[in-house]
Amino acid sequence: MAFPSVVSVNRGRARTIEQKPLLVSAIDKLPIDGPATIEDFGVEGDQVADRVHHGGTYQAVYAYAAEDLDWWSDQLGKTVRPGLFGENLTTRDLDLNSCVIGEQWLVGTARFQVCSVRVPNETFSRWLDLQGFETGDWHRRFVERGRPGVYLSVLERGWIQAGDPIDVTAVPEDGLTASAMFRALTVEPALLPLLLEVEGLPPQAYAQAEDYVARASHT
Repeated sequence: MAFPSVVSVNRGRARTIEQKPLLVSAIDKLPIDGPATIEDFGVEGDQVADRVHHGGTYQAVYAYAAEDLDWWSDQLGKTVRPGLFGENLTTRDLDLNSCVIGEQWLVGTARFQVCSVRVPNETFSRWLDLQGFETGDWHRRFVERGRPGVYLSVLERGWIQAGDPIDVTAVPEDGLTASAMFRALTVEPALLPLLLEVEGLPPQAYAQAEDYVARASHT
């Protein structure tokens, strides 16, 4: 039986990746050799270019599955290496879609909590185009695939490295899965009220759900 583990720990530095139109981003993350320090807001040395929309408590660490990178490699006809999607943790043998929002992971000596999912943006699309991937309408394709990866908050600082097991130590009962949250935020807004029943989500997720409920009450 395979056990969930870390394939690589990745970090990036903010840099200009396109001049016209100007695009400054730290989406290009590369694997770290040896142990990496996990601080309150993520991997030590991992930079955030757009602090309005990225980073912080609710996007401290982004995890994406190696199995999904392999699937995209087949679909796009070119290898999607660990870190290319901007993830800090490339995982294996853990179904991130079935993760429950609020569940906790012990990885190395650090402890994390699943708190959100990734919704693709323009930077993600432009970055893949610049890498020579023929993605078409990337936002649509990524949403249709429905495997967004998860954002983690840091509960306890520590050290992690490639090869560390991922120990899921606590799972809320009858919780909202990452898959359901992603669908609520993208293609099934009728699921948005479910977000109001979950603790610890990013403020913008609650705002989107509250706006939907308010509009629904006036129809």
